Amino acid sequence: MKAKEDNEKDILKNYLTKTEEKYKEEQKLESERQARLNKEKYDSYQEHVRNREEQKRIEKEVRKWELIKRLKMSELDKEIKEKERELKREKNKLHRENMDMRMEEQKFYAEEKRLADEDTMQRSVLLRELDDQQVLTYGEKVLRDCEEKERPLLPVVKARERYKKANGLLSPKPRNSQWESDLFPKRDPIYPFK
Repeated sequence: MKAKEDNEKDILKNYLTKTEEKYKEEQKLESERQARLNKEKYDSYQEHVRNREEQKRIEKEVRKWELIKRLKMSELDKEIKEKERELKREKNKLHRENMDMRMEEQKFYAEEKRLADEDTMQRSVLLRELDDQQVLTYGEKVLRDCEEKERPLLPVVKARERYKKANGLLSPKPRNSQWESDLFPKRDPIYPFK
């Protein structure tokens, strides 16, 4: 029985050793697996940290370039607006000069027209006076002929008076001051040219 007991002890010892070895091996495998998992976690975390830092760096670069771009666009906008203002000022200046030139031309032509009208009016007045003088001279001649030949003078005198009246050659009749009113202002005479 002793052999059986020794055999059982050996088997039990063997079994315990194998179980212990198996347990140690499992522990070793578990610790290796745990170490590998920890290393993977750490590597993954480090990768994540690197990615976040890279992403932050990229975002910072993008913001920097956007700021630079905005500043350049702002400067460009200022330059464009300044050029537009300068062009508008130049255009207004040219327009003003053009309008001044037109005004000068219009004044010149208006003055020329006024002088021409005045000249025409003076010529017309002179011609009319000359015509009136000729008609009145002729009327005087006809009147003298009628006196010499003893013809009636009344038709000739009436014709002369009508001509003078129609052409405004008679001096106005004196007005009766008794009929003048203070209610209405007196008009000044109108002269075509002063």
